[in-house]
Amino acid sequence: MRPAVPALRIAVAGSRVFAFALLFAGCAPPGPAGVSAQAIVGGMPTTEDPSVVVLVGQVPGSKFATLCSATVVSPHVVLTAAHCVDPDIVGGNAKFSVLLGPTIDHPATSDYHAVTEVHYHPDFNKNDVTKGGDLGVAILEKSLDPPPRPMNRKGLDTDLIGQPARLVGYGQTTGTDTTGATAGVRRVATTVMGSYTDKLVKMGTPGTGTCEGDSGGPAFMTVDGTEVIVGVVSFGDQACAELGVDTRVDVFAEDWVDPFIRSADPDMVLPKSDSGCALAGRAPCGTGLWLVALAMLARLAGRRKRTRLGS
Repeated sequence: MRPAVPALRIAVAGSRVFAFALLFAGCAPPGPAGVSAQAIVGGMPTTEDPSVVVLVGQVPGSKFATLCSATVVSPHVVLTAAHCVDPDIVGGNAKFSVLLGPTIDHPATSDYHAVTEVHYHPDFNKNDVTKGGDLGVAILEKSLDPPPRPMNRKGLDTDLIGQPARLVGYGQTTGTDTTGATAGVRRVATTVMGSYTDKLVKMGTPGTGTCEGDSGGPAFMTVDGTEVIVGVVSFGDQACAELGVDTRVDVFAEDWVDPFIRSADPDMVLPKSDSGCALAGRAPCGTGLWLVALAMLARLAGRRKRTRLGS
């Protein structure tokens, strides 16, 4: 199975991002053996979805930087995965920035936006990502132009299972990409939502899903007539071929993400969440048997390391 979505590594010099060269070094949360990070598989490059951005983290003095996907949820806040900002994974004194645009190739200096602080959910366990809580935020020094995308606050309903979902991220397009050559481009793929538990939601179908570098990216679905962020990419099968698992956003939006938004953007009006496995009077939570199967299969496969990209 694919380990917790590893962040990609890029080499950064000034305002320029160089070509990829894959190195193997621990970067993704260990998770159960074989559970690894993600990128868009079966998708197409897109200049749409400008609110989906790159989150870059770099330890001062290092020629390498981590690359994750993220989504603008308020003018000064982007939503990503916990393992993209956890200092035990990225580096204790890493500096972060947000990169706008459909590709990381030769960005202008103005495309980088400084991050003043990052936070990750206290429930995140880098040794077992199947426990959920793989959610993080980055707070920007200055406001971003891309419009904020709304988070799902309606809970999940079994009626959503099998319904269309859009996956957007900057990751690799195949699990066999050992050089990272296919990463660094914003891509989108249409798939469906699978089952869910109290904290996780299964996204994707064989041949269409996430892979290395899509860590922290969004899964969009239309709920009550509005497209919202339903999940944040967390982990999946190592070959990026069968399944991707996201952190449920509705469970954490009001109690954990909203306080950061209120602090950074006090004028932003936030709706009240209606979180939980399902709304009152609707169907009960989806079965968690697929997660049990994932954990069992994970023991039979090797854990994917975080991809490091360099010059």
